[in-house]
Amino acid sequence: MMFPLSTYKKEDIVKFGAELDVAYKRITEKNESQEICFVETVYTDVVKRHANIDVPGKVLDEKGNIVGEHKGYAHYTIGKRRGFTVHGAHDPHFVTKLNPKDNTIVVGKKEALEVNEVIAKDLNMFIDDIEFSCTVKLRYRSTSTPCNVKIENSKAIISLNEPAFGVASGQLAVFYDGQKVIGSGWIDETK
Repeated sequence: MMFPLSTYKKEDIVKFGAELDVAYKRITEKNESQEICFVETVYTDVVKRHANIDVPGKVLDEKGNIVGEHKGYAHYTIGKRRGFTVHGAHDPHFVTKLNPKDNTIVVGKKEALEVNEVIAKDLNMFIDDIEFSCTVKLRYRSTSTPCNVKIENSKAIISLNEPAFGVASGQLAVFYDGQKVIGSGWIDETK
């Protein structure tokens, strides 16, 4: 694959753009988006135009006990730690699971987000090996984690050499050999 900007980094292009005329300079002064590119504020503002997502629900602990309330499951992602109540909690709690069918979220302490194994499906691999060591990125902007991968029944069983936190089903797992992408798959389950 050839990239038109060659070996330039994003910082180089921003610096170059800032030296151009006023139209480009304004673009370089904008904050970088943390949301979907076509959404001006947060993604829930777009979803609210099409569905009622402000439906209060119950917050459950890992054993299924009701421990608080939330403003609607669509407002949360795995690893989020704000916007819900946990009665009597002294430590921070994080979303560990979303249950859209019954509009509940499950929360736990940070340790509950720890993942040591990931199963990925719908693989797109650029190597033929069925067992290999590499690094994997499991979240956008996360660091690469060393792992061992075994391909079995069209799925990748990813054994992490160190735990990852806040890994969510439906996200992309991308395999690297140094800087080179060697494959990917959609996260199906975590352990």
